[in-house]
Amino acid sequence: MLDIARLAGVSRPTVSFVLNGSATGRTRVRPETAERIRSIARQLNFHPNHAARQLRGKRSGIVGVLARSSGETEQRTFGWLNRLGSSRGLKILAWQLEARPEALNAFVEECFGWNVDGLIYIAYKFDSVWPLVADALERLPRVVSILGNPGIPGGRAVAVDAADGVRQCVEHLHRQGRRRIVQLLEGLDAQMDRERYEGFLAAHREFYGLAPDDDQICLATAGWAVSDYANYQELASKLMVEHRADAILADSDFSAPGLIRGLTRMGVRVPDDVALVGWGCENVGLGVVPALTTVDFDLSQIVGLSLDLLTALIERPDAEPPSSVRVKPKLLVRETA
Repeated sequence: MLDIARLAGVSRPTVSFVLNGSATGRTRVRPETAERIRSIARQLNFHPNHAARQLRGKRSGIVGVLARSSGETEQRTFGWLNRLGSSRGLKILAWQLEARPEALNAFVEECFGWNVDGLIYIAYKFDSVWPLVADALERLPRVVSILGNPGIPGGRAVAVDAADGVRQCVEHLHRQGRRRIVQLLEGLDAQMDRERYEGFLAAHREFYGLAPDDDQICLATAGWAVSDYANYQELASKLMVEHRADAILADSDFSAPGLIRGLTRMGVRVPDDVALVGWGCENVGLGVVPALTTVDFDLSQIVGLSLDLLTALIERPDAEPPSSVRVKPKLLVRETA
């Protein structure tokens, strides 16, 4: 930097400002001077040493991201994190979670070693590991969880108001004159599924004036693949014959192709005989015919809010910590309901 400053005829702080973006609010550099500095830096093959900057207490500009799996929801979330993080000058460093205490502790040490400015934990669906994760990530000073709230001490969360999403579905189907809505869930182990279940009970009471029957809840699909057609064929028959559904709230968009296939083979028309609503606005639902009505989390908004929260924690460590956020999803009405 001293060599560049001498050759460019400027001060070293001016070189630092141009090459590192270390603005003080008072530094002003003319465009032609900035280009001369960059040109000399290229000629000298100079690159800022980020490790050295970190040793001096500078921010790394690195945001760590931890996820339990590399499923489609996580992949879409990673995509938005990379896109929005890059637009904010952040580098995204991703890890896949190993649900063992020693592995989690090693991960935390990695975060300190890379000097990450903060961490985003994708908490979606894997509630069974939340206690382990909360215990390990408590050591990190800035953590924001998304798509779930594992209760990390000192952490913040951007979660989905799942009950409101279900309420929108029930209201829409009630207006269509559907009288036998069946809610399909993988189970009740996940926080989001429990909220969907409670939301269904409340919405059914609100719009139908009574609690739903026990057989208006169907627990299935846990561990099923999209290609498990035989399972979905049997499930479609069960929903129509045993549960007498005229509308189905599917556990996810991943179930929709199998259910539509199974219903069609039975001679059941969607949506004439039975309406179908997906969950999650996943890419797999885009090619379904008829087009799938679904509940959209708006992952871009959730990721943007998580980066806002994390940035506030990084830039204003002594200020009142920002609150966690709960995002209302949106019902996307297409052709299946």
